[in-house]
Amino acid sequence: MIASLATLRRILHAGARVLGCGSVQMALVDDERQALVLRVAIANRDVPRLAAVEGVLGFSPEGFAVPLTVENSLIARAVREGRLLVTGRFAELAGELLTDDITTQIQSLIGAHVFAVVPVLGRSRVIGVLLFEKPGDGGFAPSDRDLLVAYADRVGAELEAQALNEDVAALEALGDLAAPAPTIHLCAMDGRGPRVDGEELAVILGAAGARGVILEASRLAQQGRVTTVGVTDELGQSLRVTLRGIDGGTLVAVCERLGWQERLSRAVAQAREHAARLLSSLDDAILTVDEHGTIVECNTAVRAVLGRAPAEL
Repeated sequence: MIASLATLRRILHAGARVLGCGSVQMALVDDERQALVLRVAIANRDVPRLAAVEGVLGFSPEGFAVPLTVENSLIARAVREGRLLVTGRFAELAGELLTDDITTQIQSLIGAHVFAVVPVLGRSRVIGVLLFEKPGDGGFAPSDRDLLVAYADRVGAELEAQALNEDVAALEALGDLAAPAPTIHLCAMDGRGPRVDGEELAVILGAAGARGVILEASRLAQQGRVTTVGVTDELGQSLRVTLRGIDGGTLVAVCERLGWQERLSRAVAQAREHAARLLSSLDDAILTVDEHGTIVECNTAVRAVLGRAPAEL
């Protein structure tokens, strides 16, 4: 991510210089928060004035979240509409995010400025915006707007590539880890459940809240049935406990922590989603075949290239 941010900063700094902008900000969509979150800020010039604006705001804009539900802010509108928007009024840019008093102070402080908000497109949706700020009232010429869109496309490609790289790195890191070995306990039964050297098995596993489930499974195991139950410990981690009765009323408890499997499943699902978005956006026909040569998956471009619907193939 550090290398990627350095590349993005170079791209944005070049854009600010070429277009004569004082600064450019990049905000990315946070799906969980349903907001745009400022991630990168580049100051091309006039740093004292930017510092003065932060003083009026009372905080640094970095990390500031703009809810996507805000109706009258150009920043949120650019995401919803997926198109470049330009304004010379700071109030139109901020919308209801700031009070009228703060908006007026900032407008007075910065003077005449033009702002361009450019959506950053991913493979299937808007993944963020770039905010270019240009001093004066000259605005952005048509050729400038073409450059704004080109810079946004370059940033989008960089972010998508980084997302895929992170998916691969996460999968490789998980693949390098061996699945944690299960723990095996010999348990004696009493009225509250299985115990190991006098201590409750549920307590040893950090799952005291699952005493009842483990007790019921233990009773079934005493009757000669191999019983497996899923429980959750106090840290929210999933455990699988398999119980089996042996001679003398003793129980064997095999306990597996499933956090590794859950992390792997999430990483695989995320990588598959990113790969699907990437493949669906390409103009080249891409087909995946199994060892028998049977087509098992293909992207939407096959219709244009081969004249057959993906479902037919």
